[in-house]
Amino acid sequence: MIKYTPQSQISNTLFKSPFQSDLNQNNRWVLLEKMLPWDEMVTPLKKRMDSKRGRGSIDLRYILGALFIKGLENLSDEDTIRAIQENIYMQYFVGLREFITEPLFVPEVFVEVRKRLGEEGMMEINEKLLKYAHKTGMIHHRKEYRKQNQGGDKGSKNKKLKADSNNPEENQKQSDSSGDSPNRGTLKLDATVADQDVTYPVDTQLLNRARRETESIIDRMYKLGIWGDKKPRTYRRNARNDYMNFSKKRRPGAKTIRKCNKQQLQYIARNLRYIDQGWDMMTEDQVMKVFKEPNSYRNQLVVREVYRQQKELLHKRGKKNEPNSIPDRIVSFHEP
Repeated sequence: MIKYTPQSQISNTLFKSPFQSDLNQNNRWVLLEKMLPWDEMVTPLKKRMDSKRGRGSIDLRYILGALFIKGLENLSDEDTIRAIQENIYMQYFVGLREFITEPLFVPEVFVEVRKRLGEEGMMEINEKLLKYAHKTGMIHHRKEYRKQNQGGDKGSKNKKLKADSNNPEENQKQSDSSGDSPNRGTLKLDATVADQDVTYPVDTQLLNRARRETESIIDRMYKLGIWGDKKPRTYRRNARNDYMNFSKKRRPGAKTIRKCNKQQLQYIARNLRYIDQGWDMMTEDQVMKVFKEPNSYRNQLVVREVYRQQKELLHKRGKKNEPNSIPDRIVSFHEP
C-alpha cells in the first residue's frame, strides 16, 4: 500500500504552529517547497513499490523531502531525522500539516529507500528536477546563457572591427597605447617534466612487449607463405605463462626478476633468428607487405636494440664490480 499527499492538498495556511504565528514566507524552506515539482519527482519511488500488496508505506512526500534535506545540508541519516524533528520549517518542507516533536521516521528508512531507488532511480529524480527547472526558466542551458550575454556584444565588436580595418596605422598606435596589442611571436612550452608513465619493473615489461612484437612479425611473414605450411615455433604460450606468473607476484626479488628477464631474452633470441631467416627468403614486395603498418619497421629496430641492451645488462648484473647501467637505455617501447 502506498500513501502520498498530492501537492495541491498542502498549504502553509493549514500548517498548525505551536507558536501561534504564521510561517515566514521568505524562509528558504518555504520558498523551496513551492518551487519543487513534488508530484513528478515522486514517480521513481512509486514505480519501485507495490500499490496493492504489503503494509502501508510512510508518506512518500516525507521521504522525498527528507532526502532533499539530507543532500542539501550534507547530513547523516541520524542527523537528518534530528534536524527535521527540531526545525518547524523543515517539517513544513517535507509535507507535515502540523509541528510534531517525535522523529519523522527511523533513520533505517533511508537505507531501504536507497536500496529500492539505486543509482538509476536517483538519476531519474535528478532528470525530472532539471527538466522542470529548464521548463520554468529557473536555470538556463549554457548555450542559451551565452546567447543572452554575448548577443549584444557581437554587434559592437563587429562595428569596432570594421572601424579598425579602415585605419590600420591608427589602430596599431591605439593598441600599443592601450596595452591591448595583438598576439606576436611564438609560444614555447617546456615538456621535459611531463609524465612518461613508465611502469616497474621496466626491463621485464620491455622484454614482454618486444617478444610480442617479434611474434606479430612472424605471423605476418607466415601469412605470406615464407616458410610454406610449417610455421616456426615461437612457444608464445609458454612465454606468456612465464610472464604472467611473474607479474602476479607483488614484490618480486632480484633473483626472480633476473630469471624472468633471461627467459624472455631466450624467447626473443629464437624469434629474431626466425625473422632473419625469413628476411633472406623474402622479396622486396614481401618486405613492404610485412612492414606496411605504421611504425612496424621502427618497432623491429627497437626490438633489436632492447634485446642488445637487456642482454648486456643481464651479463653486467651477474658480475660484482660491473655498473647496472647502460648509455642511452630504452625505458619505453613507444618512446625509445
